[in-house]
Amino acid sequence: MPRYFFDTENGHAHRDIEGTDLSGLAAARVHAIRYAGDVMSNEPGVLWDGNEFQVAVTDGGGTLLFTIACKAHNAPAAGDTK
Repeated sequence: MPRYFFDTENGHAHRDIEGTDLSGLAAARVHAIRYAGDVMSNEPGVLWDGNEFQVAVTDGGGTLLFTIACKAHNAPAAGDTK
């Protein structure tokens, strides 16, 4: 079973050194979406500090397979939200 690594970046890099065994690329895509959702749910500030939040997925050899990137912007109508 292949192992996939889910590194995050939002101005601060977090490298996944353990990885997760999954059945294949389709399962890694589902896992990455759920993982990104969990991080944003538990740490909503990852989107609102002016940085893009990314989950980069690599294989056991370090090859980048895909990236999920999320970025939030206040609309002008929101005004100053600080």
